[in-house]
Amino acid sequence: MSNLLEITDIHHQVHKRFSIDIDQLFFQDGPVYALIGDCGAGKSTLLRILALLQPVREGTITVFGEEAKAEKNPVKLRRRLGYLSQEPYLFSGTVFENIALGLELRGEEAGEIEARVDNLLHEFQFSDLANAPVRKLSRGQQKVVAFMRTLAPHPEVLLLDEPTTHLDGVQYNLFVEYAKMLNNDRGVTIIMATKSKDLIQRLVNISISLRYGKIVRIRTGEHQVQSGNGSGLRAL
Repeated sequence: MSNLLEITDIHHQVHKRFSIDIDQLFFQDGPVYALIGDCGAGKSTLLRILALLQPVREGTITVFGEEAKAEKNPVKLRRRLGYLSQEPYLFSGTVFENIALGLELRGEEAGEIEARVDNLLHEFQFSDLANAPVRKLSRGQQKVVAFMRTLAPHPEVLLLDEPTTHLDGVQYNLFVEYAKMLNNDRGVTIIMATKSKDLIQRLVNISISLRYGKIVRIRTGEHQVQSGNGSGLRAL
């Protein structure tokens, strides 16, 4: 398996009393990963670093074998990633328009945009809501729309921050099954921050525990490995 994302010697000061400090961490092509830990452990910040949305002053981030540099290639590399925030922002307009937005910004042709959006609406059982104003949807429905918008450009890696927040039981189960399909059938690597033990049991292959911005444990199936000094992970 190849390394899709790798961070080395990262030090990112969030505020005076908290920083992200990781010696080495890499994510390979294939597994579903979970970043776990208490609130304030640094899960969301680390996810944004991996998504190239949070600049760091110290350390190296490598994406698909290419070092990400602010002055060189972040947009090109970022477009190969799909990032979903915990409380995603949706624009005024319809469900269809929100899902299509990222594709329009990438300059996709109208026919391709319509085909991709219609396919996602069908897969998520949202076809009847295509023309509905997003502001009138439930919070769970809005989260599903944001997830579809993230999926529309066909990202190679998905970075999801608490993806099941606000979902009802039906939406939750649909998300789990769809994520399994993406990973198993379409080869999409998934990295998510989550506090859901059920989601970890049903979906995750490798979990990475964070505490105060540092990696303290990695769990692979039934095997658990302690990091050497609590400041990073030498290998996955």
